[in-house]
This record gives sequence, C-alpha cells and structure tokens, in this order.
Amino acid sequence: MKLLKIIAVAVMLICITLACVSCKKNKEDAPVAGQTTERFDYSAVENYSEYVSIDKSVYENVKIELEDKFTVDDKQVEEYIDYLLLQKRTVKNNGAKITGEAIKRGDTAYIFYRGVMLDANGEEKEFEGGSNMSDASPYALSIGSGSFIDGFEDGLIGIVPSETSPENMIKLDLKFPSDYDSAELAGKDVTFYVYVSWIVQYELPEYNEKFITETMKFTATTQDVVTEHKLYLKNTLEKSFADSKSQEIEAAIWEELYEKAEILKYPDSEVEYFYNAYYKDVEEAMTYYNYTGGYGFTDVAVFARWYLGLDENGDWQSVLKEQARLAVKQTLIYHAVAQQCGITVSDADFEAVITEAIENAKQAGKEYSREEIIAQLGEAAIREGELYEKVVAYIKERATITYKPVEEK
Repeated sequence: MKLLKIIAVAVMLICITLACVSCKKNKEDAPVAGQTTERFDYSAVENYSEYVSIDKSVYENVKIELEDKFTVDDKQVEEYIDYLLLQKRTVKNNGAKITGEAIKRGDTAYIFYRGVMLDANGEEKEFEGGSNMSDASPYALSIGSGSFIDGFEDGLIGIVPSETSPENMIKLDLKFPSDYDSAELAGKDVTFYVYVSWIVQYELPEYNEKFITETMKFTATTQDVVTEHKLYLKNTLEKSFADSKSQEIEAAIWEELYEKAEILKYPDSEVEYFYNAYYKDVEEAMTYYNYTGGYGFTDVAVFARWYLGLDENGDWQSVLKEQARLAVKQTLIYHAVAQQCGITVSDADFEAVITEAIENAKQAGKEYSREEIIAQLGEAAIREGELYEKVVAYIKERATITYKPVEEK
C-alpha cells in the first residue's frame, strides 16, 4: 500500500472523517493511551506568509500534461460488456472439479504457478511474490477477470488440466506492464510455469435483449434495446473517466505546489494530530486484515512494515511522520492560496454542502437532518472541506492542460 502517493487526493477526506484519536501504547513510538491532540486553528492565522512562501504565479500558471486516455471507444464498451457477462456467469456441473476438458473463458482454474526472471548470469531466478508452489491449496483464478498480467489468463485458455503436472508445467513468456506497482518488476520480461490442478466450469450468458432487461434490470425507452444499453454503458464509462481525469489533474496540481511552495514553519500540534490519525489507521487496518484474512498479526510494527511495503527493519514511524507533514503542508498551502486570493466559504456555500450531503444520504437509503449531518462531520470540518474544493477549483480553472498519446505498455 503506497499511502504517500494518494495523500494529494485523499487528505481532505481524512480531515472530515477523523476526530482526535487515541491509541494504545506501543514500544515503538506509539501515541499514549487516552492522549488527544489539540487541533491547530487555521482560521485564526492572520497572515499565512509566516507559514508558507508561495507566489501567485505558481498556482495561477500550473502546466499539466496527461496521457490522452479519457476517451471511451467501442473496444472499451465491449470490454465492459465482457466484464458484466463474467459477473453474471452461472456454475455448471454443481461446481465439480473438472480435469479432462479444456479451459475456456469464464471458468475458474485452480493453479500452482512459479514466476522467474533472468539474473545477470542469464539464469532463471524466482522473484518475491511470484510463486505459490509452497501453498497448501492452489490459487483460484477466474479466467477473463484480468487479475493477472496481460497474457497469463489468455495463455491458459484451451489447456486441459490433466495434461499438466508439477513435472509438466505450462510455460508462459510474458512482460510486466511498465506502470506495474513494483518498480523492480515494471516493464520486465517474466516467465511463468503453471500447473492446473482442476477447473470449475461456468456458463457465460449471452449479451442480448433478455440479458439486458431481465438480468441487468435495464429499462429501455426505444425498440433497439442493445444499442440503447451500449450507449448507456458508454456514458457510464465516460463519467468514470471524467472522474479519473479530474483526480489526475488534482494530483498533478499538488505535485507542482508541493515542489514550489516552501513551508517556513510547521504547527507541531497539527503534525502530531495527523501522525496519531495515521497510526490509528494502521491499527485498524491490522484488525481488518486479521479478521477478514486470518493474517494473525499481533505486533503493530511488524504489520506496519508489511502494510507500507517496507523491509523488516524499515522505519515505519518516519513514513507516518512524513505523511503527517505532507498532510499539514497541503493544508497550509491551500489556506495560503485562499488568503491571497480572497477565497472564503460563505454561509450559502456551507448550506449547499449540507443539502448535498442530505441528498446523497437519501440516494443511499438513509435519512439525516441538517443537525445530524453537522453533528457527524462537524461544522469546522465541513467548512474546511469546502474551502479546499474552492481553492482546487480556482487553480484548475487557470491551469494549462495538454494531452499526449498513450504510451504503449
């Protein structure tokens, strides 16, 4: 989990949802039980130039270049349809273990695999996390789910499980995508050796009017149900892509501001507040992983290093502290921008946020009054979140955004 990479987008969610935290005492620099941290009062700062050095030319002239990957084409619509069909598949043969028939799309293959890469001497060497050969049970891979890298699942289609064995494994020569989340593996050639223990067969539905109206519960307004549904799916994808584009633009803005804004001093109490909050997040994540995955972590430090992708001696507290400083840096920056540009949150802005929250809750089947929303989120947090949104909107409106062709993976 690369937490530092998502702060630019997600930190305000933390501001809104987290209250002052208390955590159990831990031998490695844990917050003290019962401890609370008084929040820094951003609204009381008369001149943010004491905290932040940033010129208007920086945030009023942000230049962003993105890959042009936000246009939906027919191929993507068809891939979305394939995904929907896979979600609605039905099991065959009462889920019996099949070994004598070829794997097809939609089946679940129970596999053992071993991934290797060539070392400096040209010898095959296993890489960390690339093998499950020592596991007691095979991995259940839904063919067509896209769970593994490109080519892996397609390479299993047509394979008969009984024709494979630990001594006669399928060889798949593949390549990790260039944007793979492990820098050591990204863009590298890899060979997987795969043994298929058995498959469970599934029947994929046909994409037709019956599937659309009965299974997907889509109400058409024209006679051409299939065409109308495809247009609906395209619009759905376009909205999702628009949200992704907005998030990428926002993240790019913050990368620019982090680099060019100078923090003259940090309010220590606010850094401590965020550190405590992130520490509690780690504790709660450990509880979640233990409960849902049966991991059995008992030491927060051991879990935190695993959770943050560090080695066994990694300084996980420093990661959380740096994360806390980054959160405070962001908050100081947008307050400084707001002060320089005269951006404020009016009572009308505040009420609009409350109204939207009430409507969103209704759509989720819940009823909340104005007072309940304010009690849950806190008036200060609501105003803080709205100020952040207004500052980001101000910068986006003035940013220069260009697009380049998508790089081949």
